[in-house]
Amino acid sequence: MSTFLLLLLFAANTVNTPAADLCPEKMFHISGTLYSTSVYQGGMYRGDEDMPPQIPLANFTLLAVRWIDEKTIPEVAATFTSDANGNFKVALPAGKYGFVTQAEKEKLARGQWLPQTITTDNLAESYHCWWELSTNAPVDLTNDSVNGITLIRHESTVCGLCP
Repeated sequence: MSTFLLLLLFAANTVNTPAADLCPEKMFHISGTLYSTSVYQGGMYRGDEDMPPQIPLANFTLLAVRWIDEKTIPEVAATFTSDANGNFKVALPAGKYGFVTQAEKEKLARGQWLPQTITTDNLAESYHCWWELSTNAPVDLTNDSVNGITLIRHESTVCGLCP
C-alpha cells in the first residue's frame, strides 16, 4: 500500500511540471584564442611593416555577454579565462554573444559586444586600446557551436615629445 501511495504522490508532482524543467537547455560552445599586440612609437611613425606580432593573451579573464540588439544592455552569461596559450572555450545556451572585460561588468552600454575602446591623450603621450573580433559581429550560437574565433586586444602608445 505504501508503494502505491509513493507512486501516486510522485505522479501528482510531475503532472504539472513544465517540459522545460524536465529537459535541460541545449548548450553550445564558443572557442578560440585571445591575442594581444602592443606598440610604442617614440615620436616617429612606424610603418605597417613594423606592426607588432600577435602574442597569446594568457590567463586573461573575460565575460561572455548575451547580445540582444543595439538598444538593449547585454547581460553577463558566463565568465571564462584563457589558458597559458591564450586558448579558451565557454559553454553557452543558444543566442548571440560578445565579450567584455571584468572592469566593465557594472557599466555595460546598450548594444555593447566588445570591450569599450580606451583613449587617453595629453601633450606628452597618447594611449589607445581597442579590441578586434574575427567575426566582426556578435558570435551567433543559434544553431551550432562556433570554434576558432580570434579576439585581439591592441594597445598603442605614442610619445608626442620624443624625438
